Amino acid sequence: IAMISEGTRVSDDDARENLSEKDVEERAKKLLSKNKKFAMVSFYPKDVDRMRTFRDVARATGRKFVVSTKVAHLLRTLGGDPKISVPDPMTDPSMLVYARRMSRPFPYDKEYCDRLGKSDHVVDCDYVRKHQRDIIFPTDFPQLTELVDIEPEPGSTFIRSKSEPFEE
Repeated sequence: IAMISEGTRVSDDDARENLSEKDVEERAKKLLSKNKKFAMVSFYPKDVDRMRTFRDVARATGRKFVVSTKVAHLLRTLGGDPKISVPDPMTDPSMLVYARRMSRPFPYDKEYCDRLGKSDHVVDCDYVRKHQRDIIFPTDFPQLTELVDIEPEPGSTFIRSKSEPFEE
């Protein structure tokens, strides 16, 4: 008999901390209260708890939390399940949906791209560039290229908020 196991944190001298969601929220609030410039955050895109946390951080620091069209679609789909409590980025006053202008949007993008310029909740790179100090922007791999158009101001904040892989 053999057992094969994978572990990413099996060392006795691992300096990383285990933080609760509340700890993450408090640290992010403290950091963003000090630095009023553009705030970027990176976390697993399907981590709904972390989305709620950064939405709450945005609310507490007078900002809006931006999500991609794909994440907005995920949240709206999950919101259809009465057993799951998720924020709706199209109605939550602390959230915005970032839509990229594309000649051929993905099906989940189309609803939001069609609302660009017609809804206060759907924004593009021009809006983000002009309102950098008012938002928390996700910067995972798909959004990295958007930073060229957004032109983050020097001294902006980047929060890497990745937890260990998990199953929900």
